[in-house]
Amino acid sequence: MADIKATATTLDAARAEVASRVKVYVPREVAYDLKKMNQVTKSLLGKLGCDGCHSGRLIDFLVIEDFVVNPRTLDVQEMLPGQGMLG
Repeated sequence: MADIKATATTLDAARAEVASRVKVYVPREVAYDLKKMNQVTKSLLGKLGCDGCHSGRLIDFLVIEDFVVNPRTLDVQEMLPGQGMLG
């Protein structure tokens, strides 16, 4: 039984190494619209090299929830992680 558990653990580790993580930052108005998300997913899969599947890829769809105010226009804009403040 210990051999089966060890093999399962080894397989899980191998799968994790093979899979690459893809982060997709999505605006709220797209994230909560199934038709739009289907279009986004189809487009993304094409860019990843296979229109029909995402085998070997872990796709994280992240809703953009960070904003910054442009000090010149006072316009509130979505801010992606690492984007920093506007100049």
